Amino acid sequence: MIKRLLFTSGVSILLSLNLFASKVSSEDCIKKGTEYIFSGGECIQFAEFEGDSEENLIVIVHGTWDAGTNTLGRYAPFAETLNMQTDVTSVAVALPGYSGSSTNNFTSLAHKGVKNLAAKKEYVLFLGKLVKSLKEKYKAKNITLVGHSAGAMMSATLSGLNPELIQNIALAGGRYDIHKEEKGDLISVSYTHLTLPTKRIV
Repeated sequence: MIKRLLFTSGVSILLSLNLFASKVSSEDCIKKGTEYIFSGGECIQFAEFEGDSEENLIVIVHGTWDAGTNTLGRYAPFAETLNMQTDVTSVAVALPGYSGSSTNNFTSLAHKGVKNLAAKKEYVLFLGKLVKSLKEKYKAKNITLVGHSAGAMMSATLSGLNPELIQNIALAGGRYDIHKEEKGDLISVSYTHLTLPTKRIV
């Protein structure tokens, strides 16, 4: 009985220390290096490929992968290709819970027990803060947002919520059904009155 109690107490302490350690502050994020940006309460890792066009920025947003997946390993080569073909600075971001990004406020999109995180209002608003932070960091006037899968759904929604933030958008493999009703605070249910502004959509 005492052994079980000590073991349970030890596990609880380790879990609480682990949860505390997973929180990354703005200062800690800066110390991680130039491939990290603190935005929306999260320390986000990104891969950057610098171009000569100073006013434009391409931001690539991935979709749902298993928690902890190295999404930058998958999307950074695409960012590099876009950079080489356009000479525009291209950035692939790793959303919370992927590559080296934190999970201060959000889990990975495929975290067990979390359903439709990419359709949640607070997550799409977080993505907006991240895109705005990158826009300010690179002093860009024009943002092209490239979204894949769940990233496409979030990018389309963000474009409707904050039309001034994004000038061009390219979406691939996304599922977007604004008329499907599900339980929870889903953007698709809450914002069915929004229409996408006129912009270049590929």
